[in-house]
Order: sequence, then structure tokens, then C-alpha cells
Amino acid sequence: MPMMKPSRGFRLSPMWYPSSAYPEKVIPIAVNSALIAIKAVYREPSVKRFVLTSSSVASLPVDVQTLLNMNGTVLTEDSWSHDAQRLVWIPEPWGPEHGFPVYCASKVEQEQAVWKYHKDNQTKLPDIVVNTGTSLDPVNQSYPSSSGLIPLLFEGKELPVTYCKPQYGIDIQDSGLLQAASAILPDVKGERIFGFAQAFCWNDALEILRKQYPNRTYQENFAGIPFPAVVIKPRYRGGDLLERLGKPDTKSLRS
Repeated sequence: MPMMKPSRGFRLSPMWYPSSAYPEKVIPIAVNSALIAIKAVYREPSVKRFVLTSSSVASLPVDVQTLLNMNGTVLTEDSWSHDAQRLVWIPEPWGPEHGFPVYCASKVEQEQAVWKYHKDNQTKLPDIVVNTGTSLDPVNQSYPSSSGLIPLLFEGKELPVTYCKPQYGIDIQDSGLLQAASAILPDVKGERIFGFAQAFCWNDALEILRKQYPNRTYQENFAGIPFPAVVIKPRYRGGDLLERLGKPDTKSLRS
């Protein structure tokens, strides 16, 4: 790949597929695209780092009740969404809401495929996978991902049921800094970087919108259950990396 000759690192930020309810149309593309990229990187000696933008959903359960029952659970770098690959293949018919477990399963399988390839070839090139949280900052995003859910609330629309559970989020600029850290800091090697900045529920977002734009009409509160008391150990590593790049605090939901 001649275009990669001057490179020192390679970053892959896969597309989001929220509307496809069919796993056979999404998961193979997600896995194969990542493998094509990392294999190309391993063939080019000048590229020293591979950064994959993953998602918090790769580490958390898809089922809402399972998530809410996680009080006291400790999340580590070895934690994966254990139910995504099961729920994605429940018997048809599949409605649009099935697109969320499909997306989650695609993230799990994509990231695991990259790690397996790295394990099989780890003597050739250090490899980093960045595991980011849900993006909150919709500015200049053209609604490409979960940041598009806040404009839906702003317009008074309802969110799909599958997205109504409490989540952890990260500002898109902070997420970008974590990826930069993964690409340039010499001691960050072979890690899953968890960009879990702030827990929130969608009622929190509605409250902020009502205060900032009081003349608009919004739907009633619909999702106020807080994120369970989960100990997310790797998030402290993410905070440390941000601080080293001159960003001591992550942006809050209100920023």
C-alpha cells in the first residue's frame, strides 16, 4: 500500500450501523474491514502503531436488566459484552430495534478479531485498541453516531427503546485525545483504553435541554434509572492519559 509509506501509525474508526437489524449484513463487514486494515499495517514496516476506535458497548451487556443488575461488578480490560453475540441471533422476525444488539455484537467481534490477529503476530508490531465510550458532543458530527440521539431529544422526538438505558459517555474531543495518546505515547502498548468519562441517563440530557432552551417542547421524562454502581478500573488509565496531554478533566454532559 504505497499511500502508507510515510506513516508512523494507522487509525481505524469504523462506521456506525444503527439501522441494520441483520447481523449477517453488518458483522462480517465490521470484522473483515478491521482485519484488512491491520494486515496491511503489519506488512508495512514504517507503521509502528495500529489504533482501532471501538465502543463502550463492547464491554457492557446489551440486555437492560442484566446491566442494571451489575451493582458491585468490577469491569476490567478483559471484560466483554457477554450477551451481545447471543441476543443478536435470537429467532426472527427482527425489527429496527434489533439494530442495537447487532451493532454491539459487531464491536465485540471486530475488536476480538483484531486482538487475536495481534496475538498471533505480536512479535511483528505493537498494537493498540482504543475502547471509547458513547460520544456526547454533536458539534460538527453530522449525526454519525450516538451523538445524534441528543438532537432527537431536542426536536421533541422519542428515542428507540433499545437506547433508553443508562450509559457512560465521553466528549468527542476527549475521545480524540485518547486516540492521540494511543498513537504517540511510547508506554501505551497493547492496551484497551476505556474512555468512560461520565455516567448518565437520558433524563439528565432532557433536564439540561429544558434549562438551556426553555421555550421548546420536549417529551416527558422516560429514562431516569441511574447507571449501576460498577467499578470501571480501566477508566482511571484513560484519565491519566488525558492529564498527560494537558487535559486534567473530561468534559461533563453539560459542556
